Amino acid sequence: PSVGYSPRMKEAPFIIGLEGIKKEDIEKVFKIIEDTLGEVVKNGVKKERIESLLHQFELSQKHVTGNFGLEIYSSVIVNWIHGGNVEEMLNMDIHIERLKKELEKNPRFFENMIER
Repeated sequence: PSVGYSPRMKEAPFIIGLEGIKKEDIEKVFKIIEDTLGEVVKNGVKKERIESLLHQFELSQKHVTGNFGLEIYSSVIVNWIHGGNVEEMLNMDIHIERLKKELEKNPRFFENMIER
């Protein structure tokens, strides 16, 4: 089973896998998740963390692996499913720069997305 964001379907889910949770504790788990996201909105995401993750992503885009073609194919399919521009999608630098500019304009970009 996968966990996290999965864009592979038209209605892209965010999946959290939990083990050993009793049925009567489900509401407590939802409360913990909501409280945690609320703390992120309140306290913000550290700029250094965002910069580090963006740098890591940039490096990963330049690293060619043995299954590079399959990864490109998978990305193209996901982009197509969501109505994106496939040619634009292949140039990830455009998207990274767009996100950096958005973060300069709105340092609370991620916090605002969580609030939505």
